[in-house]
Amino acid sequence: LAAQYWNLFTFEYIGEHGGIVESGQAYDGLYVLYSDSTMIVSASAPTNPQNINTGFSIPSSTLPKIKRLEIQGTLEKLGWQFRNCPNLEEVVLGPTFSSLNSSFYNCPKLKSINLDNIRYLYSQQNGNQVFSCFEGCVALTEVNLPNAVEIGDNCFKGCTGLTKVTLGDEAEIGMEAFSNCTALKRAELGSAKLNGALQAFQGCTALREITYSGTRMPAEIFKGCTSLHKINLGSSLQDILSEAFANTAIDTIYIQCPTPPEAAANAFSGVTLSSIRVMVPEVFRYPYSGEPVWKDMYGFYEDEDYAELDFPIHFAIGNNGFGVVDEYGNLTINAMGALTSDIRKYVEP
Repeated sequence: LAAQYWNLFTFEYIGEHGGIVESGQAYDGLYVLYSDSTMIVSASAPTNPQNINTGFSIPSSTLPKIKRLEIQGTLEKLGWQFRNCPNLEEVVLGPTFSSLNSSFYNCPKLKSINLDNIRYLYSQQNGNQVFSCFEGCVALTEVNLPNAVEIGDNCFKGCTGLTKVTLGDEAEIGMEAFSNCTALKRAELGSAKLNGALQAFQGCTALREITYSGTRMPAEIFKGCTSLHKINLGSSLQDILSEAFANTAIDTIYIQCPTPPEAAANAFSGVTLSSIRVMVPEVFRYPYSGEPVWKDMYGFYEDEDYAELDFPIHFAIGNNGFGVVDEYGNLTINAMGALTSDIRKYVEP
């Protein structure tokens, strides 16, 4: 008898993310926005792979409502559907994803996204403006791109919360890709291809240390990194181009190249060359002492021994005092007069 009354009620699906607020087409699938601000996209690849924005758009009025985005199905590429999402905090990409195209430009609250499988991060130019994948994502703190092949121009420009970048060996970095990431402290670049990376880290004023094992250091790549003290340049570097390390604070270079890389005369402009220590294997040290730019640096030391020391280093000076070397190579001696005519015996560390 009661069954005839069910049609008087309104029913709403309530799942783990609450009720459905909005839905629409996404390629051959759909997107659903739930009441807890989670959007789930479930779809296969678009029928026209040349335009990954066709058949999939999110109303601009919906974008501020999204806090968490989860993409399921077999999608491999994502376009610009979610750029300018002011409240987006977390993105979960399916395992088939390999490509982003200016996808999360200006999402200032985005702090969690797994990019392990991403190979291509494209930027899109519209007139004079470049829309990049993550430019303006100021809440991102760490980027790990082990499989990236292409990192487009401006890709992470202005990500002021970013503190660490780790790249794989196949990455090709575009212009200004990480410029003005003012909290970035460490960059591990592997043997990434830096040929087009003009000004890629310019203005990263907190950057203190980099490691790189590739062949070319392009022009102005670290220009203006005023906290950069230590660089590890591996064993394959061939050249350092104009102003690559201009206006930095470099005082220690680790390098294992048998032949000194060719360095532009202004590669270290604004840096006092005589204050830079070059840590190089003993068997390679003499070629450096005769090459332009390198010969003007402070000295050449066995890199492996130096790297293994724990600072500060304390040592005795005979029976009369002690010496201390800090992590920047500054030596402080505190001692009294020698007790023998053989002074060297008492003061040599």
